[in-house]
Amino acid sequence: MDDDRLTLLEHLYEEIRGVRRDLRPDDRLADDLALDSLAVAELMTALEEELGVSLIDDEHLPLARTVGDVLSRLEALQPT
Repeated sequence: MDDDRLTLLEHLYEEIRGVRRDLRPDDRLADDLALDSLAVAELMTALEEELGVSLIDDEHLPLARTVGDVLSRLEALQPT
């Protein structure tokens, strides 16, 4: 997994939640990170802006439940 994308996710999480946290691929968005649907949408929008990808149209993204799922989708949309 790309450490740069994980670092970006950590930074955006901190901006959205106001708390610094080291994220792990197995962290669940809702249960472990306490991100509700609005916060997840905000995170996805921020990722789109930062990386220049379109996540809103990604049919697989609604299935993303963990940080690792999000990173996998980012990798598929924007290979390193």
